[in-house]
Amino acid sequence: MRSRILRFILLAALFIGGVAFFSNLSLMGRGQSVSASDLADPTLPVVCIDIDGNKVNRMYGYTSEMDARGMRETIIPVTTSRSISVSYKSYSNTVRSVSYEVTTPDTGQVVENAKIGNFREDGDYMTASFSLSEPILMNREYPIRFTVMTDGGEVYYYSRVIQRSDPITDLYVRFVYDFYEGCTNPEGAADLNTYLETDDTITNNSFTNVNLKSSLRQVTWGSLKPQIYRKAIPAIRDINAETCSLTADYLISADGDSGQEIYRVREFYRLRYYNSRMMLLNFNRSAQQVFNGMSNTAITTSGVNLGIADTSVQYVSNAASDTVAFVQDGALWEYSSASDKLAKVFSFRDTGGTTDERDDNLDYGIRIIRVSEGGGIDFAVYGYMSRGRHEGKCGVSICHYNAESSTVTERAFVPCSRSYELLEKDMDRLCYIGNGSQAYLYLDRTVYYVDLSAQTVDPVLSNVHPDCFAASTSRERIAWMNEMKPFASANITVMDLETGTRRAIHAENEQYLKVIGFLNEDLVYGIADSADLVSGVSGSVTFPMKELRIEDSAGSLVKDYKPSGLYVSDVVMEPGLARLTRVKKSGKTYVEAEGDNIINNRQETASDITVSMAASTRQGVQVGLRFPRTVSSLNPTVSESRIRYLATEQGVFVPQENDGTFQLYYVYALGRLQAVLTDPARAVRLADENVGIVIDEQGHYIYERGNKQFKTELANSDIPPAFLTGEIDAEALQAACGSGVKVLDLSGCTLDQVLYEVSEGRAVVTRLGDGSVRVIVGYDRYNTLQYDFDTTEHFYMGINDSTNAMLEGGNVFVSYIESRPTVKEG
Repeated sequence: MRSRILRFILLAALFIGGVAFFSNLSLMGRGQSVSASDLADPTLPVVCIDIDGNKVNRMYGYTSEMDARGMRETIIPVTTSRSISVSYKSYSNTVRSVSYEVTTPDTGQVVENAKIGNFREDGDYMTASFSLSEPILMNREYPIRFTVMTDGGEVYYYSRVIQRSDPITDLYVRFVYDFYEGCTNPEGAADLNTYLETDDTITNNSFTNVNLKSSLRQVTWGSLKPQIYRKAIPAIRDINAETCSLTADYLISADGDSGQEIYRVREFYRLRYYNSRMMLLNFNRSAQQVFNGMSNTAITTSGVNLGIADTSVQYVSNAASDTVAFVQDGALWEYSSASDKLAKVFSFRDTGGTTDERDDNLDYGIRIIRVSEGGGIDFAVYGYMSRGRHEGKCGVSICHYNAESSTVTERAFVPCSRSYELLEKDMDRLCYIGNGSQAYLYLDRTVYYVDLSAQTVDPVLSNVHPDCFAASTSRERIAWMNEMKPFASANITVMDLETGTRRAIHAENEQYLKVIGFLNEDLVYGIADSADLVSGVSGSVTFPMKELRIEDSAGSLVKDYKPSGLYVSDVVMEPGLARLTRVKKSGKTYVEAEGDNIINNRQETASDITVSMAASTRQGVQVGLRFPRTVSSLNPTVSESRIRYLATEQGVFVPQENDGTFQLYYVYALGRLQAVLTDPARAVRLADENVGIVIDEQGHYIYERGNKQFKTELANSDIPPAFLTGEIDAEALQAACGSGVKVLDLSGCTLDQVLYEVSEGRAVVTRLGDGSVRVIVGYDRYNTLQYDFDTTEHFYMGINDSTNAMLEGGNVFVSYIESRPTVKEG
């Protein structure tokens, strides 16, 4: 009897094993996956703001506290009543309580905190309203944090709150909902034409770059005929008295040649409500096709077909150019024509029919470091971790992919308290994973060494001035000016991150050195005689380099550039190219001369795989990765990797404190952080060009495009006395004003740009063509108002005359920011 039972069990096991075996054979073909990702599904609640019944400003939860002052993804406008309506979707969580905390933008001091009660059912959400009891300054951003207490612990959600007079936010939000939904509705789409500025001379049939100049057909998706797959929840990015900027992220679907196609869409709106009419000042749309490895059009004889995608796709191949790793719509893929395998290596997103809005989180990036001959990939995932072991944290995950086992191993995780947008700019400066057990990261002015074996993080270089630091194209080599002074450094250190070796470069007596950057892997630096440096009237420095040296990794001279009778004053680095701005002496100053270029003739093609484009009637421009040889098999094995985490996790990593020797200025435009700069004038020009804003580290608005009063006049008593003395040197003004005032050298900006400072109650010192110093204390539509040093009265000067006179004076402008209490004293 016992043997009969054993035989039955054995036969049953063989039957089940056989079924599993043949089932696994079918999994090896297209349309199935040989292994499943073990990234756990998202678990945290979602919070958003309710404005007149419409959900906006979706916020994702953090399980560790973040630096609230850097979390600028959304903003909540309130009127003088300071009322806010907040909603949450619990998913499978039991929510015990919801509270809020408002802090000051400069010091982080708590303004007020309290629990929010009386939540009511609101469809899938729970919604409640509350009012801030403590007064806050008008037109000043305050970080706000919502804390949701669940059975699993506290979860944090970040935004900003700003008090504006009558912000009419509900009208702006309603417009975005109506516009993006109307684009997929042929019956009502014709009304949208009134908002466009179609330029028939521009030919553009790409869905990755749609704007106000596009045709109505392009804006309404042409022949794609999509349906909304997952609706948008608009995000309010910035709002002022004149305009409001919002973004909308959503999914659409369309019927393709091989079935349903999914596209992720991001739209930016800049709106103005004037004379009871909504004006669409700016509109930008980018669509990215979600790459579907199961599609029978994913691989063609030319290579990989990405469909609708940006041409700046990130990809890295092995030396043989038969294996390529690429990032498309937040997913890392690898295709090998040699092994006939297509692998989905890593992604936080799941679009396999899910309706989970947490899959829409865009706040992470993937950086490919290298691809080995066997298909191994070293890469980093940085930003918000929306699922898996690190769900709810922000940081950098350093990973290695083994192609043979289809396994991703996380080698280290470095949590940090900086927002994804700031972290992304840091990763642009430096993110390197060595062939051994080392990695290097740039995080908030500091270069860190990560020991992947010992699981330690140590600073290598602190208080890094961004203008004194550069990394090579591969990020394998870095260089910095030891003194961290852009115009007064005499020593440079070059470091090989693979070997850890350092090399020193020293200036000769009475000379200064400047790190320019790298032409691929060759270091470019400049040499200037200290006697040739000239300070402008505002204190700005001209650094005329008499020589540019280009050296290879061994320190051997590749090129010595010495322009006869000319100096290099600025260099813009591009891949394989350095664009030079040159000047020549004219008395005690310098005047602009003809520019020049340096091309790196030693540049080698990193890969024989190239980006290709093809026209499609239905999809517009299709993007692909073209292989050097014809792909013979169009039916590769498709797999999905499994991830292995480390046994232990490091604590929250807090970057070192900045010593305050220099200020950073943040340029936001098109709903994103565009740049982090040290020069406020350059930041203002960039923001003006991209219709954006500039803020400093304390949250002060330095510039807002399109938010300037029609006229204003400052009282002498409201102006720092030093600005009424006739002094124009920025350093001298800073010394005279003291720590309560931060002086801004805005030289190089236009009069129209610096009038924003006057609009905000800040005087501007300038110089005219005859050398005289003036103080701009007001303006109207036709004039500037200037301060009379003799009578202390104000007098008019025509706008055109002012513009010309100040241009002749070199567009020298100096203004300031005054520190004012952002919380009620006492």
